[in-house]
Amino acid sequence: MKIKKIGIYLGLISILSCHRNDDVKTTSNLIGVWEKSVKVESGEIPGIQNMDYEYVAQYTFTPDQTFELASFIRNIDSGEILAYSQRYLGTYEIEGNRLSFIYDYWGAEPLDDQYSDFKNIDELTLIFEEENWGFSYSLSLNKELLIDFDPCGPLENCVDKVTFFRIQ
Repeated sequence: MKIKKIGIYLGLISILSCHRNDDVKTTSNLIGVWEKSVKVESGEIPGIQNMDYEYVAQYTFTPDQTFELASFIRNIDSGEILAYSQRYLGTYEIEGNRLSFIYDYWGAEPLDDQYSDFKNIDELTLIFEEENWGFSYSLSLNKELLIDFDPCGPLENCVDKVTFFRIQ
């Protein structure tokens, strides 16, 4: 009887150990820099008149489970960042296909118009602290990060899914 119990315990430990290793593998695949960019059309953002700029949303995930999400305007040719509209800094956790954040949020003011007043990163205003946010995600060939946002209410301005591409 004791041999059967030992066998069951070893089996459970083996299964639990495999589950933890899968999470570590998923986390390590997420580590890096991911971007979604859209070319800025002439006249779309006040003060930017030529067509050589793009609006970028960029996630950076580190091995110590911290992250940064920044939104900014970047010169396409030089890579120079012109200004920021928002920045999130915090920690992340993965459970299955759910990615959860605890973060602080900085934004350019006024907050009701994301294109109204871009700033240098150190000029953004702290808006929220210790906020929680989570959604489903998947990785494709370790090159694409698909974020599948949770449904939101009928009066909210929501995004359904967004694909980010690995740049580092």
